[in-house]
Amino acid sequence: MLSIPFYHPVRLVESINLLDHLTKGRVLIGVGSGWQGTEPNGLGIDAGAHASGRLAEETLDIMERLWAFKYGDPELSFSVGNFSGRIKRRVTPAPYSKPYPTLIRVATREAGIVRAAQKGWPVFVGVLGADLGTQMQIYRRALDAAGHPQHVKDNCLRWCSYDWVGVTVAETEEKALEREKLARAETMAIRTSYVKRHGPTDGPAMKSASAQSRPEEYAKGGDMKMTISGTPDMVAAKVRQLEEMGIHHLHLRFMGEIDGETSAICKESAELFAREVMPRFKDTQASPQPELAAAK
Repeated sequence: MLSIPFYHPVRLVESINLLDHLTKGRVLIGVGSGWQGTEPNGLGIDAGAHASGRLAEETLDIMERLWAFKYGDPELSFSVGNFSGRIKRRVTPAPYSKPYPTLIRVATREAGIVRAAQKGWPVFVGVLGADLGTQMQIYRRALDAAGHPQHVKDNCLRWCSYDWVGVTVAETEEKALEREKLARAETMAIRTSYVKRHGPTDGPAMKSASAQSRPEEYAKGGDMKMTISGTPDMVAAKVRQLEEMGIHHLHLRFMGEIDGETSAICKESAELFAREVMPRFKDTQASPQPELAAAK
């Protein structure tokens, strides 16, 4: 996943194209705004423009223009955030995939979800405990309304990804819930201690349209609102539900601090998931090489 406002668009497209060649078109590039904490200020980026998502959208527009640029086209000038440039020739190397590598849009706002659907891009959803059901409804409606060919819609749903935060797997539901409680307590103690030492990681300029900014929500455990704790049977059933909603790829984060007292909880959950849950999906048809939708 790339926080694209932090990169020069030409260098970013150049690097993505090279990776596309090295993988022979089998690369999936996650793109989004990135963290809204100390990063924008530390990199000299306007915090308000970053938090609103505007810089990410403008960067995406420029990236598409760079990918579309051909020899003989008029000179292309651009300016976004701290970066500006002018090109007279296309970016080298050109992408292996046409018209460009598969992008997965990290989307929390409705506008980002709708744009991804209109472009024929898969989405990465569920960040910081966002309502997955609502997000996928918005996405699928927009995908249908965009009028894409069926193979494009199928490809979008094939690569949609979900940030499955806060997973705890144990032999019994009671043990899983108890382990989740212990892991959550240690995680929140670490975050509380950090805020006491360093202060809030954002200010008024970082506020989004929601009541709290993402750093504030994270500091208060907002990413652990929708934890999943239970037996392998219970967790596998949840995976099936996600599959039915159109989610075919999971980014798993197991509860427990890897360098803390609850490291064993994280390790044992991951091992139990690999041993007892993953084999149930071994016959699921593997996703073939992505079919690339032409950008609208």
